[in-house]
Amino acid sequence: MVGAEAYIRKHGNPSSETKSFAFYTTLNYLGWTLGMVIASFTVLYYGLNWMFLFVLPGVLGGLVILRKIRENGLSRMLTGFKKYFHNGQDFQALFRDVGNIDRRTFFFLLLSFFDGVIVMFTFIFIPLFAASIHLSLPKIALLMAVMYMPFVFSFIISEATDRWKRMDVIAFGLLIGALAFVFLSFILNEILIAIMATMKSVSLAILRPAYNGMITHLTPRRMLGEVTSLNNISMRLGFIVGPILTGVLADAYGLRMSFFAVAVSAFVLAVISLILRGLEPQKENA
Repeated sequence: MVGAEAYIRKHGNPSSETKSFAFYTTLNYLGWTLGMVIASFTVLYYGLNWMFLFVLPGVLGGLVILRKIRENGLSRMLTGFKKYFHNGQDFQALFRDVGNIDRRTFFFLLLSFFDGVIVMFTFIFIPLFAASIHLSLPKIALLMAVMYMPFVFSFIISEATDRWKRMDVIAFGLLIGALAFVFLSFILNEILIAIMATMKSVSLAILRPAYNGMITHLTPRRMLGEVTSLNNISMRLGFIVGPILTGVLADAYGLRMSFFAVAVSAFVLAVISLILRGLEPQKENA
């Protein structure tokens, strides 16, 4: 993930950082959506265990593509590992670089953390919620496919919002997510659950390319790898912390309270985004 995203940040057009990540998000979740659709028709025939083998063609295809686009091959990666583990001063330089990051970047890393919270929360609790109202495995798979469909249109969404200030786009995405989780906290109808879950994905489809574009915009070129790593660490911490916190809430107060807590967090971040909108750097002309 770090390698792929750093490659995009390095080779993308500086005037269209948001579009680059929107296209990346589109392709990423097109795979997710197709996988869920296939699963909805095959899970009852093959079972979950055998279906993990469907991952193998993607791995082999990825290795073939990697041979075509890699810049300096495996030797450079091994040299990089040797550099950082051979001399402690390299670690000191790394921490100095992190200390020199534009302070606004840390807010976008917080958004990345929250993104991770929502993603893992969605992976775990929306299927559990659907199972609790007696949806079958094929229906749950289709629900997940529908839920992630908005990400397939991330590129189109980014085109539609490209004329706005990025901070306004981020705030708008967070507010949509907040509304979706508020409604999820008290509805039971399976159709409405699908609609609200899809709204949640629209929120992230708007939010993710925008904050990634801001991270790229604020990061010096020589630090793209380090900041991309920090971005991924932030999101993965969200993967870990999100289920723990929301799980504790769900256990103590019920699953609906977890939905409501995520909604409140999204609303607070939206307000902060609007407060910070005056700090946004001017876009370069294409």
